[in-house]
Amino acid sequence: DKQPEPVWVLMGEILSTTDQKAIECDIEWYINKNYRKKNVTHFNPALGLFKIILPLRQEYEIVPVKKGYLTITDYVDLTNENSYREIKRNFYLLPLEVGNKGVLNSFTFLQGKADLPESALKDLDRIAQAMRDIPTLEILFEGHTDNQGDFQLNLQLSEERVKNAKKYLISQGIQAERIQIKGWGQTRPIANNATEERRKLNRRVEFTIIKK
Repeated sequence: DKQPEPVWVLMGEILSTTDQKAIECDIEWYINKNYRKKNVTHFNPALGLFKIILPLRQEYEIVPVKKGYLTITDYVDLTNENSYREIKRNFYLLPLEVGNKGVLNSFTFLQGKADLPESALKDLDRIAQAMRDIPTLEILFEGHTDNQGDFQLNLQLSEERVKNAKKYLISQGIQAERIQIKGWGQTRPIANNATEERRKLNRRVEFTIIKK
């Protein structure tokens, strides 16, 4: 009864989305999106895999950070785990080069809603900082929905989602002409819409570097 609580040992690398090469960087991680409590570790490929000890029954946000790259935020959900495990999993950074494209995993919209979640605002803050660092950088945001509901309403909803992203970046001092947007509605799914878990994947925002 005095044994320590079980944990997960998360191990892995931070890789470039374009060539899969390991990138030395900091890794920020947060418990249940509690952004006031930031944990930081450093990944150096020359020293091997990073290791993070994660207590169970929490959800964690994993955020690799490096200047010249855009963060691809990802999540580790241990809310239903109850036993010790060692897990190898890689995370990603996207180089700020023209044509590079990624999905903003933090844009987890509720069905039928366009409100930006707090986690999305943190990613947009990072994008705004990258656009301040590189004053010529321009980005295209593309919104997508699942297939539930009316086709035209879904098209409008996808546009509202990326409009909200653009409005937020403008509020952070980024010029409107540097941000392009396009809503695709339900026309470009990346998963079938058979279950709610699969539909969540289609309710997404993608970004592409269009100018640097």
